[in-house]
Amino acid sequence: DPTLRPFYSLLLDIQGAREESYQHLKAAHQLEPKNDSLLFQLGEKERQAGRVQEALELVRNASQLDPENPLYHSTLSQLYEKLGQKDFAAQEGEKARELTEAFEGYTQALDLATNGERRAAADVLEPLVQKHPAFVTGALFLAGLYSRMGREQQALDLYLTVVNRYPSQTAARQEAAWILAQRDLHEQALKTLGRPS
Repeated sequence: DPTLRPFYSLLLDIQGAREESYQHLKAAHQLEPKNDSLLFQLGEKERQAGRVQEALELVRNASQLDPENPLYHSTLSQLYEKLGQKDFAAQEGEKARELTEAFEGYTQALDLATNGERRAAADVLEPLVQKHPAFVTGALFLAGLYSRMGREQQALDLYLTVVNRYPSQTAARQEAAWILAQRDLHEQALKTLGRPS
């Protein structure tokens, strides 16, 4: 069971069985190759073993699967630094800072929206979503706020922007299709869901 292996790997690590722990993580990754968390954990194991280039490759793959995770960018920055690639280290460090800022704004917007202050929440999120195209979590939340405020066209535009940038984003795809279906634009809704034309 791939969901149990990472926990089992952690327990083995605690007991000092590092190689067995590593093998269980590798097995979990083979069962779930698109699991960014497993890739990152494997990268950390490679880094601890001093295999910096291998660690870099794994963490880079994790970051491609979840480009808005600041931890991945921060770790990439450290790995590039170790390899003497200062420019890449600086770029990844900047991405980590920007995404950390974005998620801090997201937390603030979440608090405002929970207290019924949707407009204020949207005001916090709008510049962050514009500034950080990889910030999908914020974009989806903002689109949802637009929808709840009756600003359906803005919600639709934002959902479609996310779909265009990240075609695998099913949540954005479904929400956009739902708005189109409510407007009786069924053909467009089907296309948005991915039906071939």
